[in-house]
Amino acid sequence: MSKGGRSCETPFHTSNSQFSSSFQDAEQQFIQDLALFFCVFLKEHGSLIEKQQLNDGLLKALHYLLLISEVDEVEIFKICLEYWNSLCSDLYRESPFSSSASPLFMSR
Repeated sequence: MSKGGRSCETPFHTSNSQFSSSFQDAEQQFIQDLALFFCVFLKEHGSLIEKQQLNDGLLKALHYLLLISEVDEVEIFKICLEYWNSLCSDLYRESPFSSSASPLFMSR
């Protein structure tokens, strides 16, 4: 993605847990708002994005949300966890295991 000829790279260049402790209130609020935006947007419009073959944008959004999930802040993690739980649930509903036994307990 470029803006005015410049490449927009991920702002998370270091380990998120290392620098999240140094967040100021405004920065932490921004990250929390960004997490809420991604979670709500992807829940409501994720399937539409998939249908329109905009996979690059979807993967970037999921990547940002993954990076935000690693921030060492409980409330931000809870927001992200809710989305990841919803995504896993949707994926399981789309293609559940066909066998009656769980693949975790399959015989050797």
